[in-house]
Amino acid sequence: MSSKAEEGRASIVKLLTLMHDVINNPASYKEDLALVSALGSQIALAAYAHDERGIQSFSLNTFKKHATELGETFQGIDSVRKTALKAIKTSKKSKKNPTSRRSKNETIAKLQSERAAQDIDLMRLAMIVKELKGLAQRLAELDLPDGRGYYKKEISRINLMLITRGR
Repeated sequence: MSSKAEEGRASIVKLLTLMHDVINNPASYKEDLALVSALGSQIALAAYAHDERGIQSFSLNTFKKHATELGETFQGIDSVRKTALKAIKTSKKSKKNPTSRRSKNETIAKLQSERAAQDIDLMRLAMIVKELKGLAQRLAELDLPDGRGYYKKEISRINLMLITRGR
């Protein structure tokens, strides 16, 4: 695996982390016009580069290839992109009183829905990890020239997938 490919995958991980941060804190990114325009389309997102954040630009096909190598689907990344864009567009300066009962109830409802989504993701990921580790173990037990090396390689790939999914 070349270091260029690893750098490309690391760049996509950083981009995913940035988009999740945009979803969680849209007001802090509302003024970043380059990021907002990059979230506008798939091609613009693939072409988005930011040296300080360690994000490289790619062609759309290269972006999709690196996303697939990470265990992400491009549709999953596109869904995160759309959610981030929607979060920026709908973020407003809050005129609400944060101590009011309505604000507290809205916050509770939002947190409960986020928690439910995270629980579902956790169960799904636990199942994926169990299946992949079992597969890797079975493959390592086959008569391969370097079975242990193959197993270690598969486990490192699985761990990389977990890092990208957990953000």
